[in-house]
Amino acid sequence: MTEAPVRLPWHECLILAALVAGVTLAMALSLHHDCLHGPPPVERPDPGTPRASYCATTDIGHPGAIALLGAALVLVVAATTRRRSVTVVWFVVLLAAVAVILASLAAGLRAVSPL
Repeated sequence: MTEAPVRLPWHECLILAALVAGVTLAMALSLHHDCLHGPPPVERPDPGTPRASYCATTDIGHPGAIALLGAALVLVVAATTRRRSVTVVWFVVLLAAVAVILASLAAGLRAVSPL
């Protein structure tokens, strides 16, 4: 016989969503700061450079919106999977892995940039 999947209580789902929101907000603020207040000699990205293209694509000017999007995704997955703990936790892990991959790609762009 199979047992019913373990369900996360709503307060644990909310804690996971808050953690995701906190991490994504920190990453978005860091990206926003790096795009607008870069180190010398180039404080702002020059138009037409890879850094300017990257900043135009990733920095939407509202870092809080990205944090809310990440938290909303966690809550949607928690609601649609009926709070199955394995599914929700693995989704958060997958979300973190995607964020790390995207951050490493962004670091690769900086390494290849002619600036």
